[in-house]
Amino acid sequence: MEDEMEKKWAELRARSIANEQRCGVEEFIGSHLGMSGRIKARYSDFLVNEIDADGKVVHLTCTQDPSIHEEKAKEEAVSSKGNSEVFPAEAEEILKKYISAESLSDFVTFITQTPAANRRHAAFAFPKLDVKEARAEVHRAVRLIGGVKSVTYSKDAKKGGLQNVQMTSGMKRKRVDDEGKEGEVDVPHISSLHEHDGCIIVQFGADKQPRGAWKRRKKGDSEKTKFQTEFSLFKENKDTTEVVSLLARLSHGKNKAFSYAGTKDKRGITVQRMRVDGLDASSLYRLNSRLRGIRVGDCVAKEGPLRLGDHSGNRFTVVVRGVSETDTDIVKSVESVSKDGFLNYFGMQRFGSPSVPTWSIGQAMLKEDWEEAFNLIMMEREEEHVTHKAARKVWAETRNASKTLNALPSSMYLERRLLLSFKHASGHPHHAAIMSLDRNNRLLYVHALQSLVWNKVVSRRVRKYGHTVVVGDLVRCNVPTERDLEILRNSVQNEKAREYVCKRNAVHVVTAEDVDRGVYKREDILLPLPGTGVLLPQNDIGQAFEEVLQELGLNDSNFATRNVDYQLFGDYRLVYCRPSDVSHDILYYKRDEEQLVPHDMDRLHGVEIPVDIVRAGDPGAKKAVALSFSLPNSTYATMLLREVTKKSSQELCHRFFK
Repeated sequence: MEDEMEKKWAELRARSIANEQRCGVEEFIGSHLGMSGRIKARYSDFLVNEIDADGKVVHLTCTQDPSIHEEKAKEEAVSSKGNSEVFPAEAEEILKKYISAESLSDFVTFITQTPAANRRHAAFAFPKLDVKEARAEVHRAVRLIGGVKSVTYSKDAKKGGLQNVQMTSGMKRKRVDDEGKEGEVDVPHISSLHEHDGCIIVQFGADKQPRGAWKRRKKGDSEKTKFQTEFSLFKENKDTTEVVSLLARLSHGKNKAFSYAGTKDKRGITVQRMRVDGLDASSLYRLNSRLRGIRVGDCVAKEGPLRLGDHSGNRFTVVVRGVSETDTDIVKSVESVSKDGFLNYFGMQRFGSPSVPTWSIGQAMLKEDWEEAFNLIMMEREEEHVTHKAARKVWAETRNASKTLNALPSSMYLERRLLLSFKHASGHPHHAAIMSLDRNNRLLYVHALQSLVWNKVVSRRVRKYGHTVVVGDLVRCNVPTERDLEILRNSVQNEKAREYVCKRNAVHVVTAEDVDRGVYKREDILLPLPGTGVLLPQNDIGQAFEEVLQELGLNDSNFATRNVDYQLFGDYRLVYCRPSDVSHDILYYKRDEEQLVPHDMDRLHGVEIPVDIVRAGDPGAKKAVALSFSLPNSTYATMLLREVTKKSSQELCHRFFK
């Protein structure tokens, strides 16, 4: 039995390594031995905290609305210190001119003594004022109080933002007087609006809309100057887009109102900043009572939405379980990566399912073979759930959109949208269906193809030149030389593409003099993502790009398609990446379900993770390594872990290796 299991794991190991090699991930940097183990055995073993644009690590520190605590503190102040500190003197002076002392006293009591639980439907009516200027002054006085609204009520018109008045019995409030004696205070209020036609009605709540309602954008509001609510999002074992959809649904809004700097891993516990347009902080905080495995907090007002890439990186804490190497070998592996870094490959999550990788769909799209691209998206995946496989099988056997739609689970949103468009399209249904997908989804496929080419060329470069800078390499620089610009002008014929690249990137072609002087280090080496506006290395590696494209049945003209969505100008990416703030802890445990490192919600609630309960040498003790490190944008932690362990990133995955 053990021999059969070992054979099974060996087959899976070989398959995972082959899949990485298929995606161009083949080489290593360090000479260390690596280490055994697995990652993501529990999703709490993989913690990700975003690093904002200012270099600060994002943590969730507050999940309760601060205004609630302020309101309670205000009520306590009223009970202990009286009313003078919470009712503005200026408002009182204005009201004295237009209402009686008795009405003013009742109003002050209403404002300061109405219990928080009764405020939503409580209302106070001033005596009717016939003079318009007097009514205007009363409204002004009410605005000075804050947290309340006033409306001149007319039974012949709409309520004008008033809540329903439901208080039909007297409200009483316990209070301690100056001598320390407890008593009850009657709170003046009205039980019906219709009895007060023409009067000024005061209710709690500053907005005319019900609390928590989305605020509609007014015409003329500028996208760049509009303030939005920024908040921290904590999620456990959930996809970023899935969480956004849930937040939008629970708050009766739209997905597009939310913006963020980047998506985070699903299998893990992640914290990041987001912004939402049109939803206030109090409404966000109230969502927490309806969320499971998700929390929002730390709300502030910020200007404009977040854009992809509006952060400087991510802070990781990753637990590798089942490690068998000695402490000395573990230290060598960690120090090697900390000192020398790792090859900055695009990780396997960039390429989706091993059965139908995203790059193969992008390859068909760049060839403008829309039917092939369509069928690849609909093709059965070996690792999918059985219900998903069954639905895809219906399409494979019938090519009938209606029958397949009936079999599709609601969770297969992309495939459902694709088939609905295919069903109703005319002329070129496969092309119409692909174009019905969100632009970001379509670009995901072609970007995956670019990433594949980049990975393959990196591996060829390492095999040919090792890890040293050579003549003709591209390196990053602040200001390109005139020679660099001349090479770019001669190499990139598309003026628009050349202008785009010049604005975004400054690259220098390494000369023999640069190599002799040792001006550049390997951390400076760049390779381009293929496109119409990039400069290729001026050595054999430039030819390697053309060879890889030819192997995929592509050439430069495929990136200059007439469709503006797929006019890929290209970009540059560093070949090597060195993590910062690297540290590690060696831990011991007995049960696989034990949590070994704390996350933000643990810290927020004061939950301590037991340490040093299990020690090396104890019966049944297992070893784990907790790695902490920071990486810049668009860099994959799985590629760092691959370098540390000298194992394929999929071999480390708990799904395959238990």
